[in-house]
Amino acid sequence: MDPEDWDKIDQDDMLTIGEVRSAIRQGNRVQLSKRSKDQTYETLHRLSEWQIEMVLAGSLINLVGSRGITNR
Repeated sequence: MDPEDWDKIDQDDMLTIGEVRSAIRQGNRVQLSKRSKDQTYETLHRLSEWQIEMVLAGSLINLVGSRGITNR
């Protein structure tokens, strides 16, 4: 994210990440949108491979369940 962009974002602004699943699959660039002023910002995520797997699965519980890991 361009350091000057930080000054354009107010404390109560709501930012959204569009198409997060496809964005994190394609690399570390993520586009944020500020709908109140129709602005977009490109930034980098710092998710690990494990964290990416959790996001794609929907949660840690879903990821663990999909792998058949139980605590019995």
